[in-house]
Amino acid sequence: MARPDRTVLMSGICPHRKGLMRYGKVDPEKLRITCPLHHSAFSIETGERVAGPACEPLRVYDEMPEECSSYDGSDDSFTS
Repeated sequence: MARPDRTVLMSGICPHRKGLMRYGKVDPEKLRITCPLHHSAFSIETGERVAGPACEPLRVYDEMPEECSSYDGSDDSFTS
């Protein structure tokens, strides 16, 4: 069950062909985000691909990774 108070932090880059997820479509009922480039869809809760071209899961974090604690929003991805 989804938690309405949960903030989700995920990679801003699609693992399929590097589409910018900031332009993706969020489906709040299915808890999915779809990449605008080739339409790979991912679970917002787990990052697993649920539709579209085969690729690695989208990185999802429960909290800000320590190495990204100074993230300023100027980039589309987190690296570890």
